[in-house]
Amino acid sequence: MDATEKLEVREGTTAEISMTLYGNDTAINLTSVDHVELNLRDSKNKIYRFSSDDGSPQVRIITAASGIVGYTPASTDLLAARSPYKGYWWVWASSVSKYACPEESEFEITVRSEY
Repeated sequence: MDATEKLEVREGTTAEISMTLYGNDTAINLTSVDHVELNLRDSKNKIYRFSSDDGSPQVRIITAASGIVGYTPASTDLLAARSPYKGYWWVWASSVSKYACPEESEFEITVRSEY
């Protein structure tokens, strides 16, 4: 999935969600970045942040040269009652310098209930 698209998942999923980060229509080479951070906002405007720098296994750089990152939600992270979630990634070029991806929009994760 590109970090500008819409995705649908089932509530309770713990499967990794991978995304390719782009800048100017080109995959961002993450080889020399400090870390990445996922920012999600649910339909109730609650903000969730997950970083590859905090020791959590939930966010990671999968393939740095190709700009592929991953988010592995805990079973209670993505709830249908709080769907849809909108999000973007911070790419930390250094410990004090960051930029957003996508730059001017957000991706969307819709969560459907288990049945």
